[in-house]
Amino acid sequence: MTVIEATAESARTARDQIPTEADLLARASAMLPELRRTMREHDALGRVSDEAIALLREAGFFRILQPKAFGGYELPPRTFLRVLHEVARGAPSVGWVLMVVGVHNWEVALLGERVARDIWGQNPDVRVSSSYVPFGQSRQVEGGYELSGRWKFSSGCDHCNWAFLGGWVDLPGSEREYRVFLVPRTDYAIDDASWNTFGLQGTGSKDLLLDKVFVPEYRTHAMANALDCSNVGLKDFTSSIYKYPFGTLFSFGVVSAIIGIARGARDVYLEGVKGKRASFTGAELATDGFLVQALAEAESDIESCLAQLDRMVDEIEADLAAGIVTPVERRAQYMAYCAEMGGRSIDAVLRLFRRSGARAIALNSDLQQFVRDILAGGNHITMDTVHMGANAGAVTLGAPNRVAIL
Repeated sequence: MTVIEATAESARTARDQIPTEADLLARASAMLPELRRTMREHDALGRVSDEAIALLREAGFFRILQPKAFGGYELPPRTFLRVLHEVARGAPSVGWVLMVVGVHNWEVALLGERVARDIWGQNPDVRVSSSYVPFGQSRQVEGGYELSGRWKFSSGCDHCNWAFLGGWVDLPGSEREYRVFLVPRTDYAIDDASWNTFGLQGTGSKDLLLDKVFVPEYRTHAMANALDCSNVGLKDFTSSIYKYPFGTLFSFGVVSAIIGIARGARDVYLEGVKGKRASFTGAELATDGFLVQALAEAESDIESCLAQLDRMVDEIEADLAAGIVTPVERRAQYMAYCAEMGGRSIDAVLRLFRRSGARAIALNSDLQQFVRDILAGGNHITMDTVHMGANAGAVTLGAPNRVAIL
């Protein structure tokens, strides 16, 4: 029985039950060897393989944040973040796509039951990709909006039937509004030649092309509503998980994936030195302080980042339990903290790489794969320490927030 078949059998057995966090983490841990073994296949394809997507689907990972009314588990974001961490630990590109696509099943709920029925009315396994940066043009028309142009970096788009696209819309006067639009696969083309990178190549984060596509009003939401947690979907989906701040949850997802990649690099490094001896001296590598110090430092950085992430989640859950919206000032700080945590994770991996010798630069080395992928992930907009830090400091001092997705 293959890993996919075993995972599918386990998921079918519990089809009518909501799995526990422990169940989901056990499934993620069980697939780590398979994820690592096939890690480089995704780069060769320029997208995550069909087999890996099937593995995630059968394990139920895409359903963790999905509403129960449409076949999901509706579990706390903490569970999703922990599962995501494990998957990224095994295969960075697979973890990245799970992060992006899995969070979208949470975002769909923000738009309400009508939109959820459009997506999952016939099939609860339908998936949504995204491109939030307003690369294309969007304008208001009668009954909705019209979109044209090229939207970049739509991770996992080959495996999705819909896409969330971001855009600025001019309002009467000199004002404008940032909105997110939900577009079906039939309304956009995927540019297969647009994704060619040195890291996270397996995510298949390709460009989406649109030409005068109409999006009805009900399939869009203003980021201002996400900022104050007043999305229309909260009338239909009342679970507290859908009251999380939008940008905060996305940042938590990005940094959880990056910390997971760092953990995977640590695993590879440990395998390379444990029980081994130096080529010249024959001494046990475990006695080489130069090598083991990097391992200890990486472990410390990874664990402290995970602990900080847990603390931030604790604080948001306390806010939800008290019936309050997490203040913008604290959310700006969370975004800055996530960017700093991403930087610490990258630094930990680079230290491991620098102490791994010439073998680590070989293209068949797993460690160099993790290095390239974590560097690529670290260039995500949410990991920009300068702008996120400056915004957090300014908001703390009373200036207005300047991050559109917070």
